Amino acid sequence: MHFRLLVTIDKKEAKTSKEARDTVYSKLVDDTSFVGGDSPQFFSGSVCDWFVIGGRWSGYLQKALWEKKLGKEWYTEAIKVAGLPKSNFGISMKDIGNKENQSKWQELWEKYGGKGKNPFGRNSYESGGEKDDAMLLTKKLYDTVLKEYEEKEEEEEGWIYYKDISDSFDEKPYVDMVGKKWIVVVDYHN
Repeated sequence: MHFRLLVTIDKKEAKTSKEARDTVYSKLVDDTSFVGGDSPQFFSGSVCDWFVIGGRWSGYLQKALWEKKLGKEWYTEAIKVAGLPKSNFGISMKDIGNKENQSKWQELWEKYGGKGKNPFGRNSYESGGEKDDAMLLTKKLYDTVLKEYEEKEEEEEGWIYYKDISDSFDEKPYVDMVGKKWIVVVDYHN
């Protein structure tokens, strides 16, 4: 299964989105408790067998800045524009690969204010992600995607959803991070 992980690093560790994504990738790939290594716990391994920056959640941070209603409207309209039946399973790879659908989805993405490639036009296996898969943490972004983790335990039901890997190593997000951290979205597989 694929899970979304929101990672923060100190602003001083990266000047650009690419540097932030590269830093997070390097730190996570070197952390054997996160990927591909043996954990010191009995009958336990690392959190995941592989991961990418962005992946299935590429574009998540940008969409999170939209109003929730607007994000749902975009997805609902994206299904309609492509002439697809509404499904609990989302949009198939065949539908995503359709060039006519891609053109329509890109127009719709831009109509709603999206920048760069629309989420259905991204390569979910590209390890470096897209520019908007790492952003400087703003108050709106904090309130939308991190605030809910202030009270949650780091691991809930065995899966991790938030991790700070900066030198300051903050176990839980807090509002004073705004303007001082990068946030990067990671897709990990377990």
